[in-house]
Amino acid sequence: MAYFRPGSVPALQLFERTEGWSEPVSGHYDYIGGILTVLYRFKGELFIRLGERDFEVSKIESIWHLKKGENREFGLTTKDGSNVKLEYSGKLADSIDVVDMTPFSEEEDFDFGLFVKNVINNPDRSDNIYRQ
Repeated sequence: MAYFRPGSVPALQLFERTEGWSEPVSGHYDYIGGILTVLYRFKGELFIRLGERDFEVSKIESIWHLKKGENREFGLTTKDGSNVKLEYSGKLADSIDVVDMTPFSEEEDFDFGLFVKNVINNPDRSDNIYRQ
């Protein structure tokens, strides 16, 4: 998982928006199942980008993260009925002993899908993340 902040031009070149980048943008990005996934704030609203599609968080009906053996499933359903589901390997996250690394590590530090789900499902976190 990588973080980008306002003025970090190389990070902003990861994807393009038709509205342009006149306002500062910050967020995190990683690949989930080979799909570029970005959680970011743009023009005051929190978005998640999956591949080439942007989803405004306020228009998401539900978001989930499931463990399926060594694999993970990350998905969302929008209020207009769109569904997206990504499957990916969770082997790396499972092989890391979070307790041994640091007393402050959480499983979401090593699994971007879990991080995104946790942020979006927590109103305080989603309201405050990436605010200037």
